[in-house]
Amino acid sequence: MVALLEALSLSVSKVESWCLCRLYALGPVSCKSQPCRLFWAIMYVASLLLPWPPWKIARNARPWRVLIRQFSSYVGRALPEAKYVHFHMVAGGLDRDLFLSNMIMRVYDKCESLKEARALFNCMRIRNIVSWNMIIGAYTTRNLIESAFILLCDMIKERRIEPDKVTCITLLSACKNSLSFVDIHLLHVLVFELEVDDDVTVGNVLVNAYGRQGALAEAINIFERMHTRNTVSWNTLIAACAIRSFGSLALDLFQRMHLCDMVRDKASFISILNACEGLPSVLQGMLVHFEIVEAGLDTDIMVVTTLVKMYAGCKSLADSVCVFQSVLSKRDAYCWTVMIAAYIQCGYSKRAFQLFQEMLQEKIKPSNATFVTLLSACTNSGALHDGRMVRSCISNGEINSDIILANALLTMYQKCGGFLEAEELFFNMPKRDVISYTSMIATYAEQGRGYEALFLFVKMRQLGIAVDVYIFSSVLDACASVAALIEGRILHHEIVENGLEWDAIVGNALVSLYGECGIAEDAYEAFIKLTEQDWISWSSIIDAYGNQGHISKAFKLFWEMQRQGLQPTVITFVSILAACSHAGLLHEGLCYFISMPKHYVLIPSSEHYMYMIDLIGRAGCINDAQRFIDGMPMQPSVILWNTLLGACKVHGFVEVGHLAAKYVFEMNPVVEAAHLALSNLYASVGRFEEAMAARKDWETLNAF
Repeated sequence: MVALLEALSLSVSKVESWCLCRLYALGPVSCKSQPCRLFWAIMYVASLLLPWPPWKIARNARPWRVLIRQFSSYVGRALPEAKYVHFHMVAGGLDRDLFLSNMIMRVYDKCESLKEARALFNCMRIRNIVSWNMIIGAYTTRNLIESAFILLCDMIKERRIEPDKVTCITLLSACKNSLSFVDIHLLHVLVFELEVDDDVTVGNVLVNAYGRQGALAEAINIFERMHTRNTVSWNTLIAACAIRSFGSLALDLFQRMHLCDMVRDKASFISILNACEGLPSVLQGMLVHFEIVEAGLDTDIMVVTTLVKMYAGCKSLADSVCVFQSVLSKRDAYCWTVMIAAYIQCGYSKRAFQLFQEMLQEKIKPSNATFVTLLSACTNSGALHDGRMVRSCISNGEINSDIILANALLTMYQKCGGFLEAEELFFNMPKRDVISYTSMIATYAEQGRGYEALFLFVKMRQLGIAVDVYIFSSVLDACASVAALIEGRILHHEIVENGLEWDAIVGNALVSLYGECGIAEDAYEAFIKLTEQDWISWSSIIDAYGNQGHISKAFKLFWEMQRQGLQPTVITFVSILAACSHAGLLHEGLCYFISMPKHYVLIPSSEHYMYMIDLIGRAGCINDAQRFIDGMPMQPSVILWNTLLGACKVHGFVEVGHLAAKYVFEMNPVVEAAHLALSNLYASVGRFEEAMAARKDWETLNAF
């Protein structure tokens, strides 16, 4: 601060008393830091002791240079100060001072004020390479690559200043996946034209850019042509190989690095451990672990965390646990999260939740990544109770500030059946993206609330949110849930216009839509246009023909699917058994059902048994249907007993129907269809008193 006072031609002793009394009394309310308050205190003192403003008269840039240099390091908190300096700099005619202009532009950039930075850049009468690199960097760090390239073109068109290696490095260091292969190639050409391809830093960012884009051959080619390589060069290429699952190639590079006497640092070991994660054997990872111990990095928390992740990826959970327990005192939230993910990855979700409780007991604050990991496990297992437990540990502030976390919670509710909670969360979210809308639309589709889903889709489009294949698929499912054929056809037209008709996800949804709407021909047309037909495609088209009574066509498709090398799944058999049930083909249905475990090694689920009971019941073989239920390997559901009760009503089997109703009411006493079916069953055989009693029971329950 002494330098600042001297620059203002003020003595320290004269100003000291003023500063002490005004230090915390002045300055904007937003200035919470002492340096920023000190800035405003000195400005106040200067206004009292000097002709105002002295630098406007003297045209002296030195005070402003000291000021901006002093406060530019307080990034994100010095925006008012920067605007103050900028205003008086212009008022004093110092806007030609390149150093001052560039420094203020840097502060604007660091304070997340791109608008002010660009306005200053546009007003600069003189610009140098630093000015151009700063503004290009400001756009690049915000992932505004198109604007950054436009600035590069403007710079080249001016012909007064040529790009330099910093320009190339700035653009090549753009956010992950921001640059396309063409963008990288154009910058690569520029590097050659500027003759900076021999620079090791430029070479490293080129290797990194190509590697992130997946152009590993180009990355290796640049690496091999580099005259000088440092540790960063090797680490960058090893990391690129790891990302693309070229573990063996990464190991070869790691060994070459050692033979070339290059120092292997922490980043080297982390990169190679990530590469070992995808290898079929854990042996290579163990050898790297041994080298880590020799290098003295076995207590570094980042290395330890990566080791835990590597062993879990190689299905060696015991080794993950040993490494995790070796650093009891240093474990941070990220390390705990990786260990929790390791248990989930290896199929031990229960232990993962126990570990989460231990984490809380040790007073380690879970990160949002921890919650997302646990919610993903709940989503995959359908564990709504566990998901609600995780939700109880998350504050509303964390949900509102992190859309990734909010979307993970929303998806969990959707997949696990917490529809009301999903709806409440969605409408309370301060910000929503395409994932949020996709989850909520899928929730409405599963509930048969297709028109509400369509309303959300229209609202999403009005907000300008870009659509993708997943949102189209969810909206088509919503149309299918209410047989909204007209709306479905409008969507189909938009899908064709976007060139997405060939996509498997969208195509399967189209097949399902037309099948649900009873137009098997249109479903088949959408089916044959698919570039790749998976088991979902085949199951959907079989279902479409089966629902329309075209049984022979459904059977032909079932065998055609296998001739093309695709084995039927449990979902395929649901479609084929549903077709048999609709057509009343008992013999064929039994043959397909028996073939599941015998020929395809598939275990029938409750849904397969439901269709078989419906099929047997329709044939009037009620006692056989009851024996079929008694022989089930799982507990019969309400739907199964209700299906049997419906068959008993049709064929007048009172005793079996009474038994089926008894089981239904034990599991869910408020099933209206069961009460009415039992009442109608009694009435059909002349037992009117019991029929009235059954209906009265329902009315009594309904009253509550």
